[in-house]
Amino acid sequence: MTDERALLTIDAHRESVRLLTEAGGGEVLERDGVMLYANRHPMRFIINGVIRTDRGTPPAEVLGAARDFFGPIGRGYELLCLEGWDDDLRDFAAAAGHTIGSPDPLQVIESPPAPLGPTESSSLD
Repeated sequence: MTDERALLTIDAHRESVRLLTEAGGGEVLERDGVMLYANRHPMRFIINGVIRTDRGTPPAEVLGAARDFFGPIGRGYELLCLEGWDDDLRDFAAAAGHTIGSPDPLQVIESPPAPLGPTESSSLD
């Protein structure tokens, strides 16, 4: 993935997370190259997490921000790492004892999909 595509992918994902979190009554905090988001449900993945928004932010600072944000509210969180972009962050988290899940790359649509036509079961009645 090119750096430009990685940045666009991260930005799009970050914005969708922000909108969904705020719409659900959650809290989003973005500062110092890190975005933290906590929804009203305590589930630690998908809806509570951390995204490094500036590749120059050291991994220790990312995990420190997560600890400071989630610790007081007693929540676990998901650390989102884009493969090939956040490998240093993933490796640092693993060395610090965090569980590393299987890769789940963000997806990019390079062109609009073909329009879907009516199917046999379509009906306007």
